[in-house]
Amino acid sequence: MRLGPFPTARDAMRFAAYAAAGAIVVPIGGALAWLPILALGFVLSVVRPEGKGLDDRAGDYLRWRWRRRHPENGRSSPVATSGSETYLRLPGPVTATILEAGGVPIRFLPPSDARALFDRYRELLRTVESGVHLDVGSAPIPGSPFHLPKRSSYGPAEAAARTGYQEMAKLLLRRRRLRRVCVLLFESGSDPVSLRRLNERTDAFQSGLAGLGVPVDRLRGPNLSSAAETLGWTGRLPP
Repeated sequence: MRLGPFPTARDAMRFAAYAAAGAIVVPIGGALAWLPILALGFVLSVVRPEGKGLDDRAGDYLRWRWRRRHPENGRSSPVATSGSETYLRLPGPVTATILEAGGVPIRFLPPSDARALFDRYRELLRTVESGVHLDVGSAPIPGSPFHLPKRSSYGPAEAAARTGYQEMAKLLLRRRRLRRVCVLLFESGSDPVSLRRLNERTDAFQSGLAGLGVPVDRLRGPNLSSAAETLGWTGRLPP
């Protein structure tokens, strides 16, 4: 949905919110003091480098800084060493764990932050021992959240609108994909010593990524098996 010069109705409402907030200065500085705020709100609502607004990018940057300062508040979720559904048994025999990580939009980071992030990530990789596999790819966005509820009957106009919506959602989802980053760590053997070493390495790598401001989660149960199959590894959860 478009409205005037704004890319979407949501951006038009965003401009209206900026204008309403800027109106507070009118009683103090007059209408001329309101104009710069209107201009700034218009730019923030219209200018969208690579499809994302400048204020949204600023919000992403602030959230990343918060995750770096408070990594425990992200998706990181340490797992007890004894949890049987937190690792896989692969042929070999090999025992593995999988971390699913998000990302950081480094293109729009200040140069100093981008360099510091690169240096810390390099140091983290240097601490990783052998037995790690990194897979970076993408996956289609599932269409189930965008499906309309089914009803027993529809009128002609409603049926036509429903068909048009479904076609539009299908076309939009065809060009949208989710980034998928998985880190598989593995150890030879499944004895208690190997499992303890694997869990220590997994927790250390998970904490290191969380310290970089990267959302990270340790997979378990069916999600763990599904991720392993996607990566081309065939394994099973311990009984």
